[in-house]
Amino acid sequence: MFQKAKSTGTILGLATAADYNVPKYLGMGFRERGNAPMPSPTGDFVAHMFSKP
Repeated sequence: MFQKAKSTGTILGLATAADYNVPKYLGMGFRERGNAPMPSPTGDFVAHMFSKP
């Protein structure tokens, strides 16, 4: 998927709420663009947003 995005000049983006995924995505070359608290009826959580390149 990354090669297709790169060849078309498109940015690849993703988000995760699982803190243990943050180092995985950083290790895959994604850059954390920010994070934000997300309210939820079952308990608030923090969403982390990434992009590549």
